[in-house]
Amino acid sequence: MIKKRIEWVDWVKGVCTIFVVMCHLGWPELFERILNPVFLSAFFAVSGYMFSASDSFGKFITKKFKGLIVPMIIFGTINALLATLFDHDSLPERMMGLFWQRMGHNDDLWFIACLFSSYILFYVIHHLLKEAESILCGSVLIGF
Repeated sequence: MIKKRIEWVDWVKGVCTIFVVMCHLGWPELFERILNPVFLSAFFAVSGYMFSASDSFGKFITKKFKGLIVPMIIFGTINALLATLFDHDSLPERMMGLFWQRMGHNDDLWFIACLFSSYILFYVIHHLLKEAESILCGSVLIGF
């Protein structure tokens, strides 16, 4: 079965990703204060909008691991190698930062680990609460 992509979702995620890159390249503080919360929230909201918990937990985790964690490890390793070569950073420290994602310790890809964790949490919420209203209430409570 071929799944049809929803074009506006791809656009929102793409624009939000561009804003993340622009933010990391350094842009005026006014943009940072106004836009950072908006594009990060939009990215996570659209990811939540597309959330589906129809698979078994094992299949769900495997799919998310392949789609999020594997690319995070690949691109994080490339980033760590480049930082070691060009910025003279410590490769072991960079790799520890990649795998532990501690704030301020080479946590460049924190949002991917956060998205992965959020998916697991929402899978559990979805299966425990079942009804749309309960899921929304539970999600809002956890959000606060």
